[in-house]
Amino acid sequence: FGATSYPGDKPWSDGTMDGLGDTPVTTPDPACTDPSTLCLDSTSKPLTHAWIANSASDEVVKMNLDTGAVELTLASGGYWPSRTAVDIEDGSVWVGNRGTLGADANADPCNWDGSCSNVMHFASDGTLICRADVPGIVRAVALDKDRNAWAGSWLTGQMYKISRTQVDNT
Repeated sequence: FGATSYPGDKPWSDGTMDGLGDTPVTTPDPACTDPSTLCLDSTSKPLTHAWIANSASDEVVKMNLDTGAVELTLASGGYWPSRTAVDIEDGSVWVGNRGTLGADANADPCNWDGSCSNVMHFASDGTLICRADVPGIVRAVALDKDRNAWAGSWLTGQMYKISRTQVDNT
């Protein structure tokens, strides 16, 4: 894909921002007056929920940010989940699992060789939308403007694009 690198002190304003800016609408924190710092601006969308990966229990938890209550606890669909990315349009979550569950969930079925990590996509109600295998231990998950997921692999040093419309839901 055509990535743009911003090394050194190249200004953030050269890129495209959504919900971020270097000139916030309200009186900024002093750090926001530094042009190399980004701050939330008036186009930011308020979030009502957070999705939190729990590696120790191989779960992902949906928490209500207004009440602090846990509203949903799901099996992460893999082994050692460590990253989440929330789609702010529909509240769904993409979960990066560093390794998938084998026959013995108490042992590491992958021996941390990176051959069986995955990304799972769950609807806001916990329904599985899709899954994708990602070689080399998922250590980053993010969404692009088209709501496709991108997973970063620790062992391969690669980014993998996962379509939100062409899905494997097995």
